[in-house]
Amino acid sequence: MTPTILYTGLSNNQALQSLPDGIGYYHVPTIRIEYEHPEDFAPVLEWLNREPYVVFFSKNGVIGLERWVREEGLSLPLNRATVWAVGKATAGMVRETFGLSAVQPPQQNSAGLIQAFETLSPKPVVLFSARKSRPQFPQWLEKRGWEYLRVVVYTTRILANKSLPEHFRNKPDEYIVFTSPSTVKGFLKSTGLPNLESVDSRLISIGPATSAEIRSSGGHIFEELVTPDIKNYLTRIVRLQNERA
Repeated sequence: MTPTILYTGLSNNQALQSLPDGIGYYHVPTIRIEYEHPEDFAPVLEWLNREPYVVFFSKNGVIGLERWVREEGLSLPLNRATVWAVGKATAGMVRETFGLSAVQPPQQNSAGLIQAFETLSPKPVVLFSARKSRPQFPQWLEKRGWEYLRVVVYTTRILANKSLPEHFRNKPDEYIVFTSPSTVKGFLKSTGLPNLESVDSRLISIGPATSAEIRSSGGHIFEELVTPDIKNYLTRIVRLQNERA
């Protein structure tokens, strides 16, 4: 059988569309992003003028803020803030969208962000996040007595992708790439499986939070990527598996 890759992330990974011959690739997104924002920007502007730390946990937080500002014709004084971004892709989106260099934590997750902030002097923090976001960092801020404002700019919806069951073969020469915890939930919803215990496909996670979701669903992680070059990695892995076959 031809080795295949099922990519569950939101955006079609352009690099994976040019994989070497003999590797099948299917983009089967299991999430959808809906952008939203509060009606009143004034409280957010007040916080931004306090020269805060501004934290983005994902590219979607950056995109959601930019859409809000653009649609409402607002002025965004981010140059007065110290911007933090979790993940290389998020930092790249900050640079591309706002022309700013974002600070990144030593580990690209909530634990890494907490580790970095433990070395900083307290000042206001503004978080641009999803409606359902990971609570670890806000809980740490609250416990330490830091002032913070959480601003919801998007919602992640779990999808039942009808094409995924058509491509899913549940074989060891199939590689399923999960880009977030939500994509794991979307995969289960799409396939109708109660958990990942019976999945023989090789499960690849991007980031420790995604790995945690896979494990909690009974899955075995073949590889965890933190700052991945997905195309080169998958090409190498598939070739190694073919050589062993």
